Amino acid sequence: MVVVAGPPGGGKSTLLGRDYFSVRGIPYFNIDERCRDLNRGSSGNIPLPIRRYANQELRQFCGDQFQKQQTFAFETTLRAPFAIEQAS
Repeated sequence: MVVVAGPPGGGKSTLLGRDYFSVRGIPYFNIDERCRDLNRGSSGNIPLPIRRYANQELRQFCGDQFQKQQTFAFETTLRAPFAIEQAS
């Protein structure tokens, strides 16, 4: 498991984003991207239900990858308790 973590605007996606992992064949999940997708492309004022849903998707993604015993990566600002649990 690769956890790409840091503050918002810290360069996570630029340095180690989807492109970096996809060319290496590593499944990748970015919770901020997913929230934006669920919020009709807007990263502003994301409602709590959307954040909760994206967190559930992250849990499912991680669980699936663990079950497959496959290397995977996810990006987070470590705001969600689940992301912190997985990183520790």
